[in-house]
Amino acid sequence: LYLIFAAIIMTEMRKDRSNLQTYAMIYGARLGLFCTISFLSYVLALHYSIFVFVFYIITAYIPFYSYNLAKKYRNTECEGVIGFGHACIFTISMFLFASLLVAAIQYIYFCFIDKGFLFNALQNDIEQLSKMNISYMGYTSKQITNIESQGFAAFRSITPIQLVWEILSVNFFFGVITALIVALFVQKNKK
Repeated sequence: LYLIFAAIIMTEMRKDRSNLQTYAMIYGARLGLFCTISFLSYVLALHYSIFVFVFYIITAYIPFYSYNLAKKYRNTECEGVIGFGHACIFTISMFLFASLLVAAIQYIYFCFIDKGFLFNALQNDIEQLSKMNISYMGYTSKQITNIESQGFAAFRSITPIQLVWEILSVNFFFGVITALIVALFVQKNKK
């Protein structure tokens, strides 16, 4: 599967696609701003519960928004015709640039704005759950609390750049998966 994917990419790279990177940056910036709103709504959801709903709606709409952006690229820049490889490269590049933009904003947030708020809010939520005296998957509440304390100790030692790198990796990974699916629907060959 990897070799087939690499062959498709190499074929598309040989074709004259000088504007692909430029448009991937432009559309990636739009997608990145949309994803930034999703991130900010998550942070706000820790204070105001209405933003949980906003976060879920925006996050669920990201694949559809990326499809709309890729379709717009196909129709305006590619004259309505785009192969799977070209669509795949474009959407992966678009997600790469979107992920980089979101990572820059997240780095600013975690370095200068957060000051441990996100960690403390998550810790408080988990402590509230552990006070409910519930068991989960055979673990008692006390065992869950011990596991949590170990996890929080490890999480506290992560620097903002490490945290942003982890989030960037996850965002790009899911972006690639979404890009492959979007490319299947965006592709349109000459008749």
